[in-house]
Amino acid sequence: MCEPTPCVIPKVSREADFTVTIELEGYETTTHNVTHQTAGAGAAGMAGNVILGGGLGAIVDANTGATQELVPNPLVVKLKAIDSDDAEEADDRFQTAKDQCSELGFEEGSEKFADCVMQMSVS
Repeated sequence: MCEPTPCVIPKVSREADFTVTIELEGYETTTHNVTHQTAGAGAAGMAGNVILGGGLGAIVDANTGATQELVPNPLVVKLKAIDSDDAEEADDRFQTAKDQCSELGFEEGSEKFADCVMQMSVS
């Protein structure tokens, strides 16, 4: 269980597959799958280990999950209000927060931008 927004789930294995359920009073409950894939840098590192290290480094990386990444990361969810008037108000508040964060100089799509939007939209 994770209470804050944005929610950070610590100490999850990079090789994990799990389901995230998000519940908030007044909004529809949503469920999302998080899985893993070979990271772009992980594949290159694995190849380098095989070429330069004779395979030992590749075995260690494969066993520790160092070549993997969780996806989606970050998981961005827009909750849908149960009451349509509330949904319009939430959409307006969210758009205002996005505009404010852009004006503050945060780059849209970045983790810092998402953090800013979350903070602005709940305050």
